[in-house]
This record gives sequence, structure tokens and C-alpha cells, in this order.
Amino acid sequence: MNPYFRPRRSMLYVPGCEPRYLNKARTLRVDSVILDLGGPILVEKKVESRRHVVEAVLGGARSWSA
Repeated sequence: MNPYFRPRRSMLYVPGCEPRYLNKARTLRVDSVILDLGGPILVEKKVESRRHVVEAVLGGARSWSA
């Protein structure tokens, strides 16, 4: 099997509006985590949501692509 391609069995969509959702996503054994900034985020929360996602990605001890 090509080391750069791995089949994905599970993909978790996580809204970026709540830091606890992002922290919980790190602990789950899924193949992919999609950090969602789209539809489920309230318009007035979009800027805050983007900040949470950036902080989660930059500040994480464990890689998001396990």
C-alpha cells in the first residue's frame, strides 16, 4: 500500500464554534477530522469560530493527521 494514501473509514465534522468540541475531537479514534467553518456556524460566531480553529491547529500537542 502506498504510504501516502490510506483509506478513510470515518470522517468527523467538528464545528469550530466551541473549543470543547475541538478538544474532544482530538481524543476520538477517527481517520479524519474536518474542522467546519461553514453552514452550522452562526453568522455572528464565524470570526470567533475561525480563531478557535486556528488556535486548536497551532496549539495542539497531537497532530490532527494521525
